[in-house]
Amino acid sequence: MVVDEIVISYPDGSQKKLLNNPLRAEYPEFQKAMYQLLGYGLNVQQSLNATYEGQPMTVAQLEKNYGAAYVNLLAGHGMKVIPANKSSGNSQAATYQIIKTTSVLRMCSDQKQFRNDIIKNYGGDLLCQPVANSSANLAKEPQTAFTFRSVKNIYDFLGQVTDAQLADPPYLVTLLPSENTIAKRSTESNRYALLVVNRNKDSKTFSTMEALNDNTYSIPRENNGYSTLVINILAQFQGLAKSPGSIPSSPAVLIK
Repeated sequence: MVVDEIVISYPDGSQKKLLNNPLRAEYPEFQKAMYQLLGYGLNVQQSLNATYEGQPMTVAQLEKNYGAAYVNLLAGHGMKVIPANKSSGNSQAATYQIIKTTSVLRMCSDQKQFRNDIIKNYGGDLLCQPVANSSANLAKEPQTAFTFRSVKNIYDFLGQVTDAQLADPPYLVTLLPSENTIAKRSTESNRYALLVVNRNKDSKTFSTMEALNDNTYSIPRENNGYSTLVINILAQFQGLAKSPGSIPSSPAVLIK
């Protein structure tokens, strides 16, 4: 739901854009790439990103700008100093570079057995631990970028999922089997479905909505795949992202 697009850029200058939209012809290709990356162990990890702050300075300049206790002062703001160059006799004083470290989240894989496949198909940037001398090979490797959705765009995506499901012929967006879907829901025909929405169908429902076109859309209480989990995740996203005017007070899945 969260990934909107995968863009793979190749060394020859060409690009492959894979949109996460079940109404588009390339959607199966997006699913194939996404599942392959997940099979490679793609996950979100926290890492420290270091950036230079300003120009190198001598100790005298650091003390002038930040005081005698500049090391502690800078550390309190997530920064430190490292040697930039050594003193060369009396002609040049040693200088030091301020480095700022920030915590960032990145998508990468730490599964060493898939390292070569990841580099070949998606590029070494997706490795949590880059291989030695990897910077020299970056120009020869593909580069992969991900675009992520806002909370509003996740609702739009679920509208696309519903449109695909209610189209003629219908297309049901499904996820890969898991231990829960195999063991606990073996008799349910929709056990792999991301979201199940019925139109004008009488049944026990988990949620129901009457549309302006006099149609009634509902999520069944049973045999609804991951529908209840999707709604719960959306509620959590909405709570995290909520700010005045950012999202409607009563959001709904957009069905066009």
